[in-house]
Formats: sequence, structure tokens, C-alpha cells
Amino acid sequence: MKSKASHGPVKFFLFTKPVCHLCDRVRIMLAAIDPALTVEEMDISISERMTKNFGERIPVLQRSDSSAQLDWPFNAEQLVRFVREP
Repeated sequence: MKSKASHGPVKFFLFTKPVCHLCDRVRIMLAAIDPALTVEEMDISISERMTKNFGERIPVLQRSDSSAQLDWPFNAEQLVRFVREP
């Protein structure tokens, strides 16, 4: 039986930009799911490449373990499933 190597808790990246009310909503939703989640915010406005890749999609949440992404729009149930399931 193969076991998946564990590299510690999953880290999440929240792609955002200044003055993003939807990003604020996602922060609140994440805190309600688990205040101890490790979430690193990535300001897409500092990079033309990130703005091009994420500009119309933010907020976007990405998992560090699989690079899977969850693009807005999503509801609380979809967010919980994304955070808790690998």
C-alpha cells in the first residue's frame, strides 16, 4: 500500500488586489471555516503577468499541495470542500 508523503499542513494562496470586496468576503469565509488556516495573500496588481492571469478571476484560492485553484464565484459549501479535500 502506497502512502502519500506528508509535507505538513496545506498552505493556501489567495490571489487578490487592493479594494476587492469579494476578496474581503472570502477572507471572512476562510476564517469561519478554520481560523488557523495558513493563507498567503498574493497581490496581483504588482505584476502584469499575474494581473493578466488572474485579473478577471479574483478572488482565486490555490492549494499548495496540488496547485488546484478555486475561482470566484463560489459558495461556502464549495469553499469548505476545496479547503478540506485534497
